[in-house]
Amino acid sequence: MTTALNGVMCWGINQLPGKSDLPIPEQLFFGLTVFSMVGIGFCSTQSSNSQTTSETTNRAWLIGLPPVIGSIVLFLLLKGDHLPNELVQYAGYASLFLFVMGTLLPTLMAFLQIRQKPIITPSSSSNLTPQAYKNRQALLNKVKNYWIKGVLKGSLSDRASIELGLEERFDAVRLDWQTPEQPRRSLPKGTKAINQFDKMGKGCTMLILGDPGSGKTTTLLQIAEELIQRAEQNTELPIPVVFNLSSWAAAKKQSLAEWLLEELETRYQIPQKIGKNWLGNQDFLLLLDGLDEVAEERRNDCVIAINDFKNSYGTTEMIVCSRIKDYESLSSRLEFQGAIFIEDLTLEQIKDYFDQVGEPLQGVKEVWVNDTVLQDLTKTPLILSIVAITYEGIYAYELPKMPLEKRREHLFNKYIQKMLNRRQQNQQYSDQKTLRWLTWLSQNMSSKSQTIFLIERMQPSWLSEQERFWYGATLFSIPMLWGLSLVYLVNISILSKILFILCFFIYGVILASLTKINPMQSLKISTFLGTLGFMALIIGTAATILVLFLIIAEYIFQNLYITLSSPLIAEILLNWSFVFWILALVFWLISLSDSEEYVIDSTINPNQGTYTSLRNGIILLFILITGFGVFTILTSFPVLWSAVITSFMWIFSPAMFACIQHFALRVILTLSGKAPWNYAKFLDHATERIFLQKIGGGYIFIHRMLLEHFASKTQPGLAVHP
Repeated sequence: MTTALNGVMCWGINQLPGKSDLPIPEQLFFGLTVFSMVGIGFCSTQSSNSQTTSETTNRAWLIGLPPVIGSIVLFLLLKGDHLPNELVQYAGYASLFLFVMGTLLPTLMAFLQIRQKPIITPSSSSNLTPQAYKNRQALLNKVKNYWIKGVLKGSLSDRASIELGLEERFDAVRLDWQTPEQPRRSLPKGTKAINQFDKMGKGCTMLILGDPGSGKTTTLLQIAEELIQRAEQNTELPIPVVFNLSSWAAAKKQSLAEWLLEELETRYQIPQKIGKNWLGNQDFLLLLDGLDEVAEERRNDCVIAINDFKNSYGTTEMIVCSRIKDYESLSSRLEFQGAIFIEDLTLEQIKDYFDQVGEPLQGVKEVWVNDTVLQDLTKTPLILSIVAITYEGIYAYELPKMPLEKRREHLFNKYIQKMLNRRQQNQQYSDQKTLRWLTWLSQNMSSKSQTIFLIERMQPSWLSEQERFWYGATLFSIPMLWGLSLVYLVNISILSKILFILCFFIYGVILASLTKINPMQSLKISTFLGTLGFMALIIGTAATILVLFLIIAEYIFQNLYITLSSPLIAEILLNWSFVFWILALVFWLISLSDSEEYVIDSTINPNQGTYTSLRNGIILLFILITGFGVFTILTSFPVLWSAVITSFMWIFSPAMFACIQHFALRVILTLSGKAPWNYAKFLDHATERIFLQKIGGGYIFIHRMLLEHFASKTQPGLAVHP
């Protein structure tokens, strides 16, 4: 459709007088247009061998959309005699360029697409469409890259393998049947958590319990790794997805299904349309970590929400992790099929670990043999790994003798110092700044019950009271400065200038009063533009019908008033009719891109939510410019006022709202010394020093115990408030 429309419009441009003739006959325009349409149609039929039909018809056609709009605008400018004479003579060459860009280039792209390497398609027994299969694989790859490669493979416990002991605990969950006579029993040596999960059959649900640092998350991710491998080989199996429960109901009580859809969109960039479909079809296998990290006052509600979800989505399989003391303090119990408890390491296991590592830990081993405090400290895999990293190569006499809690604190302090000394040749930030920024980050994450940190999810509530004042003042000043500049440049009456300043004052007050930043991560094009297109179509049709009525009335009644006024009225109505028909066409074409076969982004970068919001703002600007541009050309509306209205609507849009808020927040944090301006670069720096781990576009402390250690510290001296 875009190819045909572009060809017709470019031919029409060359029929208008006043331009230089092109050495291209009109037959060639029509011939190439027909050839391009046939070529794209052929590519669409062949696309199943390389790309999906929806990508060829619903995605690649967007390449030709800007030239189509350009050719329409150029035709209207020439038709309305709005271009200077010195530019009119070049219109033919401009139309030729638009013809190449809008007709021949999309055809070439379509041919190149079918020559690409074929994608792996689902088996013939699968009910998935090729695009649905690609979306499934995209999510599987994200889970694998974020959690398996980013967290599991980058964990501290990689010096030597430790086989964790497991204990079955039926008394930790509320069973649908009577509790067995032996509610607790140690499982045979070598039993893995995935074996227990598999024993439960379809629709299985399992709880994993353990002490801090016992390996709950590692066990969960080991299960996830195995399940992802199975799901990649069999499309009939559910998609394993890892979530951290710490953000559940952080500010409000919500159902688990609602929270899952929000997390899918925020963490994995899955549109809610696809998420709802997968959730409704029970295509997920939910791996929920950190029940104990939910805000304490909401933790019991979270258990109830999980039970409600299980009752509503009966065949959805789930695994939940929690610290045992936090779980046992709850009044409610998960209605799961079973639970396992990760046992502490035995003295024999710890000794074997020291033996496997060998000489680097010989000094620690000598002290450990007779030191009951050190033995008690190293009974969890996490602390044992930190001991191995921190005390590597030291002699026995160098180890301090302290009570358990003081020794744990000393261990983390030594670990932090050792990590700060890593890669001194790549030292981008001083130790003082690194500690200050990590301390501030950990304290806010801890107080807000957050485990995964996303730059774009920082909120004004992270600021002190004085900083929030400066944040609001910054937001207020942006529209005011813009408005004052506009009033200075525009030649209007004093009263109009006062009204303008008043409008921008009100806008600044509204902007400054907003207490939450909501990046616009998805632009509902099909809803927004489809509605506008339908309204434009109705208005355009109504204007055309009204013109016909005027003509009929003039013919029947021969009324002098109608005869004198109808030419002017008809011209105005026809102009408006054409405006709204063009808008309807543009809106409808763009709305087609938001189809059910939505392509999931394959990568997520730090602060992507803000960049996505900015991108959506630019799309809205393009839509506004197109609409008001056509309106201005056909109705002779003042260009200056059209630009003013367009810019005001753009800045006031939710997408740009969020970007302005985020910018103001980052400015305040930078000036107050609580965070660097290039936050992603610093977080990568902390990741290199094994304080953090990167999960897609977010960051997580290597363990909650390290986060809690940082959060317990008094902030080093921060810069004064701006």
